[in-house]
Amino acid sequence: MLVCTEEGDFNIQIGNEVAKAFEGETKGRAYLVFFESEAKLQAWKDSDIGQQVPPGIIDSIKSDNLNIDLKVRKATRSGNITLLSREHGRGLDFLCKDKTVEDQGGIHVIQTFLSEELSEEIQIKGRTARQKNKGTFKMILLAKDLGKFGITAEAIKLKDLGKFVPVIPVGPECTLCLDELKDLQTLPCGHGFCRICIGAWLLKKNGDCPLCRAPASAAPAASAAGSLPQQSMYEFLHAKRAVFLEKSSNTRQKQVECAKLMHFQTIKFQENIVALAKNPQLTDKKQECLKFLGSRNAVQVKCRLMCLSDATGSMSRLWQQTQNSILKMLTRISEISGGSGNIEIKWVAFRDYELEKSKVLECSDWTSDPTSLVKFVGGIECLSEDGCDGPEAVEAALNCVNKEPEPPTRVLLIGDAPPHYEGKFCHYIYTRALFAAVTTVPRSNVAIEQNKPTHRLTFQCNSQVKTTDSKN
Repeated sequence: MLVCTEEGDFNIQIGNEVAKAFEGETKGRAYLVFFESEAKLQAWKDSDIGQQVPPGIIDSIKSDNLNIDLKVRKATRSGNITLLSREHGRGLDFLCKDKTVEDQGGIHVIQTFLSEELSEEIQIKGRTARQKNKGTFKMILLAKDLGKFGITAEAIKLKDLGKFVPVIPVGPECTLCLDELKDLQTLPCGHGFCRICIGAWLLKKNGDCPLCRAPASAAPAASAAGSLPQQSMYEFLHAKRAVFLEKSSNTRQKQVECAKLMHFQTIKFQENIVALAKNPQLTDKKQECLKFLGSRNAVQVKCRLMCLSDATGSMSRLWQQTQNSILKMLTRISEISGGSGNIEIKWVAFRDYELEKSKVLECSDWTSDPTSLVKFVGGIECLSEDGCDGPEAVEAALNCVNKEPEPPTRVLLIGDAPPHYEGKFCHYIYTRALFAAVTTVPRSNVAIEQNKPTHRLTFQCNSQVKTTDSKN
């Protein structure tokens, strides 16, 4: 096994190993090089070292190859080098029938990454020495690729120097004698004890770790003599992998438990929704639904809603019905917010330019109490000059949106007519002063400035009701 701390050295070591396929004493062997992914495979092949391999003897097996069986047979022939990703470490049978390869020691497998699971490593190692054939295996690793296992380049350097590196942080006390650690001895699993304590334990318990029951690498007799060997590099990496897998397993278990809990809560929520559909007066069911929805909003995002409503004469016959729906909406928003203040609303009633300047727009203040808008909405009158039903000052209301110092997150537009057509000239001073720039731009851009992303909901209150939801 070899662990490289620099990527350049890593590429060189792989290159030196595969070069033995066409030069040196072992010339004529077949080489299989397994990479963690096809991207890393290609990165090595395209590197300066990979480009030095003579053409014609290096090949790759990738997931999109159509002739994999042919490539597998070719990979076992004398002098061939085949690059593969980890997925091909299982299932492909590299049976060698080339006598030259067998005489030179059989297929040589190189693994360039540490598998998350030992079973995968065993499978890759098993691609050589098939059916009593000869074969060898070697691991060449890059230190930075071991980071996910909690292994640092510094730890690798210390291990290369033969120094002790704990797999698991060791506490100040020995868990066997419950006293201060003396002459620390670490087992391959990573747990540490006093040298005398663990020696005596291993004599009695047939060489198992007292904490995790993993086998110790030393015989009981040697342990008693105080000569427990230090972990090898591979034992260190394998122990760190075991810790990684244990943490991953615990995380997955927690995720499963959370998923099960959410499943049952969702079923209960659906049952409550069905019950409320049949009887809206079930307040306990409503509260349970609101509580469930509130628990799903883990991140509290402030909602700033601007409601723009048509208050022209053409809305008169619909206004009472519209008001009732609006009041119901405000009440429900108040219930959902629960006084948290995370929903703010501002109401803008718009009419048309034929009216006095003071009557074209009617605006409320921003409020986090939706019920306080009930009086404002209830006091809105639908007004227009006779014969002026048609396009209305929608663009004036939308201009209010653009002028907000803190842009709203939602805009609700309620009306029964579109904005004025492109390029319309309004001779009223009010219009010229405030809306000239707005009314002369194409209608597709009249809604909301592009530098202020806002969800826009539009309702046309007539016989052909339309609803749109877009982001500008």
